[in-house]
Amino acid sequence: MDYQLRDRACLVSGASSGIGAGVVRLLAQQGARVVATARRVEKIERLEGVTAIAADVTDTADLTRLAAEAQKALGPVDILVN
Repeated sequence: MDYQLRDRACLVSGASSGIGAGVVRLLAQQGARVVATARRVEKIERLEGVTAIAADVTDTADLTRLAAEAQKALGPVDILVN
């Protein structure tokens, strides 16, 4: 593995299935630190380096909370996937 993403801070929304879940897996495999978010986090695959945070990205209050929690977990975000 190349690990070009090692220690990069990433925030991925829609992470409970499909493309979002695949992106989370790939980022984690490449050594990134990831906050994965979806309305239902119990579907988010538990991987090393991944923090799951429940949030509805259509809700302004949830987005504000998500930003604060992601900042606390990761520091500044390098990569945003939504």
